[in-house]
Amino acid sequence: MTSVGICFVSIGISIRTTDEFGSVGRIAVVDWRPDWPDTFKRECIRLAGVFEEEPVEIEHVGSTSVPGLAAKPIIDICVGVERLKVVERRLAAFEALGYTYVPEHEDSMPERRYFRRPFHHPRTYHVHCFVLGSSEWNQHILFRDRLRASTALVEAYGELKRELARDFAGDRTGYTEAKSAFIASALSASTTL
Repeated sequence: MTSVGICFVSIGISIRTTDEFGSVGRIAVVDWRPDWPDTFKRECIRLAGVFEEEPVEIEHVGSTSVPGLAAKPIIDICVGVERLKVVERRLAAFEALGYTYVPEHEDSMPERRYFRRPFHHPRTYHVHCFVLGSSEWNQHILFRDRLRASTALVEAYGELKRELARDFAGDRTGYTEAKSAFIASALSASTTL
């Protein structure tokens, strides 16, 4: 049985760069858009159909899941499964929904199965599949929840992302790495919300 978690929408940043995985363009951070929650909900329903009777949780994560947060206009979705084989057996079903499986990223994140849609830019969805309850799953959910609970954290993170989008306009890897200290601090138990 598929269980769909709360579908949350947030603000996204448009990251468009040139890299070996076919990304092109410049990083662009935009203001939160009120249509993102409904966009996530619609896609959540489509993704739930991929898993039929498998127990999964589908959550809206990333900046677009946090109202008021500047973000790329890409809906990040986490799918939590009991085993990654559950996802691997459904590659054709993801493809039928217009997703591209990107196994190249498993070199750096072997516990994630990653999909994006559409194949060409601008992309609108990134789907990150993890084992439910794994540290990777928990970190995505915790970071989202910490942001949602703190206006100060949202403001600081939004400001940082806009600054980094300027500094790393064509360097997606540099942009992502430059956010890591902020994310680690927000995930730290000692962080005050």
